Amino acid sequence: MDKPPDIYQMTVHLFDGVWSPSCANYALHRTAQDHQECFDPEVVRTVMDNFYFDDCLKSVATEDAAVLSYF
Repeated sequence: MDKPPDIYQMTVHLFDGVWSPSCANYALHRTAQDHQECFDPEVVRTVMDNFYFDDCLKSVATEDAAVLSYF
């Protein structure tokens, strides 16, 4: 009790923390923004607007539209 406490700092991201969903969303959004020229604009919109944590929640009218949205 007479000496100052040791201080530790995380140097890696630990999954399953309370902050994990926000980190996952940030990584998805940042990747979509940084590499949007590599993807169809609909894919970028899907990533930006339809993800909750790491789950894509989007409904589309046809199977072809679903494939376009995910790839």
